[in-house]
Amino acid sequence: MRMHATILLAALAFAAVSQAAVDPPNPYPGLRPASYEAMLEILRKADEQPFVTVSEEAKTTQGRSVLLVRMNRGGDKAVWRIFFIGAQHGDEHAGKDALLKLITDICAKPERLPEDVDLYMVPMANPDGSAADTRRNANGVDLNRDHVELSQPETQALHRIARRVMPHVSVDCHEFGRDSSDYGARGWDEWPLIMMDTANHPLFDPALYEAGLRWVNDAKGAMAEAGFNYCRYIVGDAPPDGEVRHSTVDIDDARNGLGAYGGLSFIIESGQKRGQADVQQDLGLRVAAYEKLLWRFIEDRTHRDADMAAVAAARQRPPGPVVPTNYFWARTTPGVEMIKVIESATSAVIEVPAYNYMDTRVIKKSVPAASAYLVEVAAAAPIGDLLGRHGIAFEVTTTPLVVEVERVRLVRVEDKEDPVYERYANRVIVERLKPAQQAFAAGSLRVDLGALPPVERLRATLLLEPCQMYGLYQYPVFRATVGPDGLLPVARAR
Repeated sequence: MRMHATILLAALAFAAVSQAAVDPPNPYPGLRPASYEAMLEILRKADEQPFVTVSEEAKTTQGRSVLLVRMNRGGDKAVWRIFFIGAQHGDEHAGKDALLKLITDICAKPERLPEDVDLYMVPMANPDGSAADTRRNANGVDLNRDHVELSQPETQALHRIARRVMPHVSVDCHEFGRDSSDYGARGWDEWPLIMMDTANHPLFDPALYEAGLRWVNDAKGAMAEAGFNYCRYIVGDAPPDGEVRHSTVDIDDARNGLGAYGGLSFIIESGQKRGQADVQQDLGLRVAAYEKLLWRFIEDRTHRDADMAAVAAARQRPPGPVVPTNYFWARTTPGVEMIKVIESATSAVIEVPAYNYMDTRVIKKSVPAASAYLVEVAAAAPIGDLLGRHGIAFEVTTTPLVVEVERVRLVRVEDKEDPVYERYANRVIVERLKPAQQAFAAGSLRVDLGALPPVERLRATLLLEPCQMYGLYQYPVFRATVGPDGLLPVARAR
């Protein structure tokens, strides 16, 4: 509930809301995280069904399979394409186990899967991490921060699937610590059992952003009726003084990385108490909350025609005339948001003011859209490999070119978090130079944006635009391609 200035003082006191049970009973007591071997057995049995196909999409570093399950009862009638992903973080099990239960339940009662739904699932995107119960994969990489570089076989597989399927809806499943240290220091646990948010990069089609928020908000009634504490995804430090905001607007996670294919894309996070002796004692409850949200994407037809039309339109609409390069969450009007928390000692639900609730995406700086990007020979190999991993077409020049381009110079990389503006580390600070004629040797790369399909043009811009504060040069492999004069290897043709 947002407070107007006239009643601000009344909002500042902590208010008790309820002494009732915080969560409903666990419907699956004793449920334990499914192992890789248990998943293989579940999928082996599922593959016996005529409407189920299981395919290997990649091998991990340790030789495990990244498996895709497709469930389709309607053939060509299955026009609503859904892509669910579990366990990118190997120690976050509820989404993975909910997907495996979904597969088992549909196989037991196939009629539950509507004939107009084409359902794709990777229940265990990080098999090595799941086996070790670690967030990262066997190479020590956080897969949900690898959707720009695509350095890992697991994330490469997810994007190959997305390009092949072009889902209308993608959902990435995670978990958060409900008893995080900053809340715990105040004697609180976080209130939501489960949260959801939509893709939100400012270059994405506005109609898709609004449709995604509608999905997030429309779930509130159904989740409340089922007894699950649910809200739009929030992250940050504990109120009242900590900054609280919604999902990051950058494209290095699956939600925005897959949202760049022009469909609706979401993250779901269920909350576990990581400080308790058995962190999985309420796994069944978290799985049940996941089920409630996942089935909505399968069964709810309320806005399906409108959503399919919005996705089709977004995939045919090229990006606009400007490219946002510096953007973040902020607040544009005075006010205070009240946030529910749980008193750990009493299980009482109370509301506390969040003075620094950031609820609005703000674009600080933009640049005019380029017509093409030129890549110098010295950086052609790593950037060509990157474009190949993303399935973006480019030309390797066979003769020298002279093109008027705008070069961009690296001023510095700020490798510490900014405590004033709460900005992430590795901010890339650049300056644009005046357009000038430049020779590009044979073997340079040219990405002609006008020749690409609109959604591919969007993805090429998101990857290559050299003025982005959190662009390629936050990553060491691409920072190494910066010339001794500080010039970035990607130039902008206007």
